[in-house]
Amino acid sequence: MIIYIIGFMGCGKSTVGKKIATKINYPFIDLDTLIENEQNKPIATLLDPENEFKFRKMEKEALHSISDTNKNLVVSTGGGTPCFFDNINYMNSIGQTIYLEAGIPLIFDRLKNSKTVRPLIKNKTQAEIYDYIEQLLKERKKFYKQAKYKIDARSVKINQIVDFLGFQ
Repeated sequence: MIIYIIGFMGCGKSTVGKKIATKINYPFIDLDTLIENEQNKPIATLLDPENEFKFRKMEKEALHSISDTNKNLVVSTGGGTPCFFDNINYMNSIGQTIYLEAGIPLIFDRLKNSKTVRPLIKNKTQAEIYDYIEQLLKERKKFYKQAKYKIDARSVKINQIVDFLGFQ
């Protein structure tokens, strides 16, 4: 089974994905890290407003490549992955999708204190970051909510997710 963890940046997709993978003894792939390694460039360079479409095509190709060559895998997607090229329907058709749902205040708090460079919010003031999260989350929620499972990012319990997916 392929398990895709989706949600907005800063909601904890990589952290939760790694924990699930460890618990069920599946390989873990962070899609952004995979793309960085394949392109030998950081996401901050690859995903800028002028190159976003090109990045989203790379992202789709990477998603299909790992999904077509693996049967048992946990994948942490990029925040925008489900929102482009019908990726959410693709992931739903071949695996289990889990949406880590987080509200704007939690996302904002995590992003403003994050040491990770987030290309879509770099060089923005805190007020601009908050507004950007609010606007982008509103656009993306319709894709996120198509996930098969929705989990509150504030109180993720890995054992419950694993049990819910049918693993012992």
